[in-house]
This record gives sequence, structure tokens and C-alpha cells, in this order.
Amino acid sequence: MDNAIAAEIRKLRNELVDVQAQLNMQKIQADIPASLPGQYPGKPIPHTESCEIDVAANTNAIQNTITLSADGPFLAQRIHFAYRPTAGLTGLWRPISHYEDQTGAVMIDAIDFYWEYQVSGSYRMRQNNPIPSAMLTDMGRGNGAWDFYVQDVFDKTATITVKVTPTVAPTHAGVLWVGFHGCYVLD
Repeated sequence: MDNAIAAEIRKLRNELVDVQAQLNMQKIQADIPASLPGQYPGKPIPHTESCEIDVAANTNAIQNTITLSADGPFLAQRIHFAYRPTAGLTGLWRPISHYEDQTGAVMIDAIDFYWEYQVSGSYRMRQNNPIPSAMLTDMGRGNGAWDFYVQDVFDKTATITVKVTPTVAPTHAGVLWVGFHGCYVLD
């Protein structure tokens, strides 16, 4: 009887190792683990949480906050940025970096900045130094985004503080839209 139980335990352990190996093979976009159905308790609802930061025509640091819903935790896949001046070329979305400027001339109403964010209650910084806007992908094509290596999980009702510091005073004051794209996992 004891040998049969031991054999069954060995068989279950082998099956568990096999399942873990198969799960580790489920990857998307290089080494990023895939989010699989049932991985998180609750129902995932796609959502974007955002705020706008008023940017003056100077290099002073500014910030704004986002307070998350109490419906459940929020899993962020990426952070997006978009800038529109409130004077000059009003109403038009402008580049969030001069990085792709091939003309050598200064682009009108583009903005260059450092960005960082922190989350209440996490006791962990999300970066060790502010990140330059030139690091955001495809900023000239309307996708000024930073993809997270893994989803950043925020507790329900957490407050996210986003801080930006222009590196050069913008030509005109404007509004910087900042959004975290991901999903709420409803309890």
C-alpha cells in the first residue's frame, strides 16, 4: 500500500513539473509572460486610467494623481503620454520629444521631459531615476508609450502620482495627458 501511494505522489509531482514547464513556454513579445484566462481571480475588464497635467512654459516639475476604483486591482500593461498646447498650435497633439527631429530645426510646441511615477502603499519606487521622454516608443506616430516588462499591479483605491519635469521650457503652455492602459480585475 505504501509503495502505491509513493508511486502516485511521484506521478503527480512529474505531472506538476510538466504543467509548470508548459506554462513557462507561454510567452508573448519575447520574454514577457502571457496573461492566461483564470490567472487572476475575478473578471478582467479593459480600461485606461488617466490624468492631465498642466504644463507651464518653464522647466518646473509638476505632478498629478490618479485614484483607482475600489472595484478590484488594476493591472497596467503600459503608460501613454500625449501633449497639446493651450496656446500657439492649440488643439493639436504635438510630439513628446525632439528625438525623431531629423531637420535640425527646433519643432514648434514639442515637449521634452523626464517622467516618473509612484504608487501609494507600495513602498517601492517604479524607477531609480526619472525616465526621458525620448525613451517612449513611436512618439511621432501618436503612440508615446512605455511597455512594462510585466504588468504593474496596483491595489484597489491606490493613488498613482505621476511627475514630469520639462528639460527645456515648452514654446507654449499646454496639457500633458498621461494614461495607464490595462484592466481592472473585478472582485
